Amino acid sequence: MKSNSGNYPESVTVENVERDPTKSFFNLFWKGIEQGLKKTLIGKNVEKTEQKVKNAVSSVKDMKQSVKDIKEEIKHKKNTSPAQEEKKEKKGFLHGIFKKKDNTEDK
Repeated sequence: MKSNSGNYPESVTVENVERDPTKSFFNLFWKGIEQGLKKTLIGKNVEKTEQKVKNAVSSVKDMKQSVKDIKEEIKHKKNTSPAQEEKKEKKGFLHGIFKKKDNTEDK
């Protein structure tokens, strides 16, 4: 840095860090560092910013679920109407070239 911006606080208080008894001390240590970094880098509105991020994540999850539901619905519609697809005659530029000739002529 070329100059001191003075925006960073002198000290940050870290509160309400709970230890998970199934994890090591270093996990607790990291949670404290993480909370301090958030307060330092994000600023005073850490909780507000975290809430915005959580809302965005939940809306993305909802959107993914709705897309998944729509895909399942489309897939279900395709699977319920295979009889219609069988009735359709296949068309193409090679269609009928290798077709067996009809023996409808009387001998």
